[in-house]
Amino acid sequence: MNSVSKKKLISIVAGGTGGHIFPAISLIKFLKDKYNILIITDNRGSVYFTNLKKKKYLSYNFKLVAINSQSPFKHGLINKVIFIFLSLLTALKILNLFLKHKPILLIGFGGYSTFIPCLMSKIMGIKFFIHEQNAMMGRANKFLEFFATISFLGFKNTKPKINIKKRIFCGTPLREEFYKINKYKSDYNYIKQNFNILIFGGSLGSDYFSTQIPNLICSLNKSISQKLNITHQVINEKILPVQTIYKKNKISANVKSFFPDMIKYFKKADLIIARAGGSTIAEILVSKIPSVIIPLPNSLDNHQFLNSKIISENKLGWVISEKELNSTNLKKIFNKITKSKVSEKKFKKNFEILNNKLTKFSNNKLPNEIINEAIKKIDNKTIN
Repeated sequence: MNSVSKKKLISIVAGGTGGHIFPAISLIKFLKDKYNILIITDNRGSVYFTNLKKKKYLSYNFKLVAINSQSPFKHGLINKVIFIFLSLLTALKILNLFLKHKPILLIGFGGYSTFIPCLMSKIMGIKFFIHEQNAMMGRANKFLEFFATISFLGFKNTKPKINIKKRIFCGTPLREEFYKINKYKSDYNYIKQNFNILIFGGSLGSDYFSTQIPNLICSLNKSISQKLNITHQVINEKILPVQTIYKKNKISANVKSFFPDMIKYFKKADLIIARAGGSTIAEILVSKIPSVIIPLPNSLDNHQFLNSKIISENKLGWVISEKELNSTNLKKIFNKITKSKVSEKKFKKNFEILNNKLTKFSNNKLPNEIINEAIKKIDNKTIN
């Protein structure tokens, strides 16, 4: 970071999962020409950011700092002692960082690694915002909201409804390309060669997506399965087994542990099979692609089930639990969506209806634009 730069500095803090990191990256890209950026994350998040930079997805300079973090809600005396010890070390590290770089604002995107930086920000008189991607506020954000200047929401009616006056619905920041996906299909008269399915299970609970989902797809009638073109993201150790089962059943499949250019596959997708993380749901709503959503059964505070309700209640796809998903109901879904033009038109209409509602709630502004308006107010107050 150039010490002679006249740009002010904003610190972005995010937990180490894609659901926290990608919304943060979206905002960073939006702000990078106006502000210097200090990114604070945990060790897992640090690997995430570093890999993205190596793959040139992040092509600009920023300072990245990794901190040790642990949930304060883990049971047992030893875990409590570890949490206190790590918190003290992290607090000292953050104190030094903030004194050195003098951020005008901190923005937290959830996860336990935001806990200490946001509290230190408050203690040092630096305002902070939080952004919640889920329909049920995460535990760190739930606590931090009491001290935050503004809480930005990915869902209109995020629970619990406590600090209502601090809350602003903005949606979840996404990569700019997502907003062009539906336009891409209409402008270029998108014609389907095969039926394209994009499958990804997120960084948590993805083992089910690496075992059960391929087996279910391969159990479909050949009249359906051989028309499929699968793009499937799995954990590293499952790549070969998943490739093998698709190949054995003569199903066209691209199987990898990570797709850096996920937009490319969203553009082609006729159906998405995924978990119900807040960012995933936001991507589906913006790209207007029908989906089969399988909420993570052990998600904290059952937030994935609550996230998925926007899909089922607005008839944008199917929400099915792991226990309920079987070859019979999967065949029904595929028969309906691959053989009926009426279904395709209904989905398109339902997406448009919901999109019009959400656009009104956000005053026809994108998430980053809404957050940026609040940043400007803080920035103006720092001018002498």
